[in-house]
Amino acid sequence: MVKKDLAKRWYKEARKGYTSVVALYLLCSRSMHGYDLMKSMTKFTEGLWKPTPGGIYPLLRKLEQMGLVESEWISVGRKRRRRVYTITPQGRTTLQRFLAEQSRLLAVFSSLLRGMLEEFSEERQAFRELEQIDELLQRALENLEYTLKELRRRTFRS
Repeated sequence: MVKKDLAKRWYKEARKGYTSVVALYLLCSRSMHGYDLMKSMTKFTEGLWKPTPGGIYPLLRKLEQMGLVESEWISVGRKRRRRVYTITPQGRTTLQRFLAEQSRLLAVFSSLLRGMLEEFSEERQAFRELEQIDELLQRALENLEYTLKELRRRTFRS
């Protein structure tokens, strides 16, 4: 039996892999602190992704350990400090390479998904046609039953 949430889980897993990419991409435009990056990601993905502090800060630490971003503490006001993240040259290069590879992969997946959608669409159309045939057969049976009843009634009446 297939779990109902399997498609959602696949989607969530695929999305996880792109969180780093979106973070690096957004950091290309300007340096940001974690909360600002979370808001930018939500806006950039039109609300599709809503990163949480429990997800974004470990991600930023991982990217920093990999040398893809660097951070520095800046003072905000008198007593507050924020850690601001900036993409490194290595981060830009990694992002460019990834995007080049992804464009090839996207072309293949796009073609594959288009074919799958067409196939499902054809199957769905065939199913709809079968449903229509079923409805027609139901009506024909009802008409046949009515006709038989009328024939019996008339036969016994005579």
